[in-house]
Amino acid sequence: MSSLATDLANRMRSQLIRSSVVSASRWAREYRRMQGDFAGPWTFDNHPWLLGMHDSDSELNIGQKSAQMGYSETMFNIALYNLDYMKRNVMYILPNERPDAHDFSARIFNPAIELSPHIKEMFGSTNNVGHKLAGSANLFIRGSNSRTALKSVPASVLIFDEFDEMSRESVELAEERSSGQKYRLNWKISTPSTPGRGINVYFKRSTQDHFFFNCPSCSKLIELRFPDNLVITADDPDDPKIRNSHLICSECRNILHHEDKSSFLKTGRWVSERPGQLMRGFYINQLYSAVLEPYKLAIKYLESRRDSAAEMEFFNSKMGLPHIVEGAQITEDLFMELIKGYEMVAAHRPGSVITMGVDVGKVCHVEIDQWDLSKANPLDINADARCKVLWAGEVPFDTEFKGIAERMNDYNVNFCVVDAMPETKVAERFCNRFYGRARMCRYNHFATARSVFANDKDITVGVNRTAWLDQSLGRFRNGSIILPRNLPGDYTRHIMCPVRRPVKDNNGQLMYRYEEQEGRADHYAHARNYAEVALLFATGMAVHKSITERV
Repeated sequence: MSSLATDLANRMRSQLIRSSVVSASRWAREYRRMQGDFAGPWTFDNHPWLLGMHDSDSELNIGQKSAQMGYSETMFNIALYNLDYMKRNVMYILPNERPDAHDFSARIFNPAIELSPHIKEMFGSTNNVGHKLAGSANLFIRGSNSRTALKSVPASVLIFDEFDEMSRESVELAEERSSGQKYRLNWKISTPSTPGRGINVYFKRSTQDHFFFNCPSCSKLIELRFPDNLVITADDPDDPKIRNSHLICSECRNILHHEDKSSFLKTGRWVSERPGQLMRGFYINQLYSAVLEPYKLAIKYLESRRDSAAEMEFFNSKMGLPHIVEGAQITEDLFMELIKGYEMVAAHRPGSVITMGVDVGKVCHVEIDQWDLSKANPLDINADARCKVLWAGEVPFDTEFKGIAERMNDYNVNFCVVDAMPETKVAERFCNRFYGRARMCRYNHFATARSVFANDKDITVGVNRTAWLDQSLGRFRNGSIILPRNLPGDYTRHIMCPVRRPVKDNNGQLMYRYEEQEGRADHYAHARNYAEVALLFATGMAVHKSITERV
């Protein structure tokens, strides 16, 4: 055959293939090439749950997942399909520009180009980390921490990868980029963190699809869940017997052999718990993994019983479930034990140390406390002091803080700490009016433990958010606070909102941070925190450091 005939035949074949590529899954099978454990043309054999995700016809899609289950590769395929076949602009959003966007280019984008001639042909000379041109369509790779980068480009397709690491403001800003587009596709995927936060909020509002398959022994439709389907054969992760751990059918209790997964999972399909919802949601966990043997998951679970960070990691990253470590959240039972037979008072006479904390918003949330210092240690005044809540409630916001000033006088407040944000000028005027008895507070991540960043001439104080919430909310756990029986109804809900989550830093060191549950207010928790910080100043025990000093 002549070269002309060969070229013509190849063009005809290419056009036939092109005309048949009418979905993201077909596009992936035809053009995507992989390396590593699943080297070769893209296939759904070892990840059958990804097929339904590729071809979802919903405009809004949610993926609550465990790690390493193919979700990010799926998002990349959807992005490339929309760029190549649909000629649509795509914005792929990661938590940070560095290292996330750079890592994405190195780990996923660059290998895809090298392995696939078709993908290599798609992209022209515009090929920097944040912008890649595919013919007339643009792929923008952005970090959610850059407002400028999110505002600068329009896109029809938005993909949020590791959604739980992004702020609500950044997400809303990015979503505005598709508001003027006739066609819109929005994907949010993430390993979850705590219940009622991030991806879990959206998943609970979605169809909540779970991946079911027919058991090869009893043929019943089942799902792999922890702990129902994982048999752990040892109590110690170092016991050799742990290697006998295996999966079972939750119906017939027969073994589901790991090496047969590609066979019995082929019968799988997504089943909606809440069909008809506007958003379609997909959930999967590592029990389905083709490469992770069940005994390795068993080891991780046993290790998680020894370490709170490992516990969160197991449930979040291995099982794809939101989780709260025991003791990480104030419970209603703790409140009931601390409510005593007194009522909030309208005013207070001098004679004891009184502090006030103010969280500022559309209304101000206020807590006023009386302190028993009879057993307090001068080296750490907060540690052994006991707190009695005299009053808690809402005060209407006004630009002169008139209601707050009235309570300063009515309760003979020794010291008040008020939120510096969002009304900084109003807070500043109030603190100057009560100079020497009030400061405005900013949470400062440079502060360590319960150190205080301040100086004698300033009205601002900077404190470590986590360390002081540990102290102020810890009173509900150790019983060093008592409460009136007529607290506002939402006081309890606000105090219960922050969840103390164990995480590891870049050096693998265990640390904690408080996370709020989306859609739930926490104003009284911060008013409580500011009243706690105020005790240091009320007793003259604050150790002053420069507000700009870094430690």
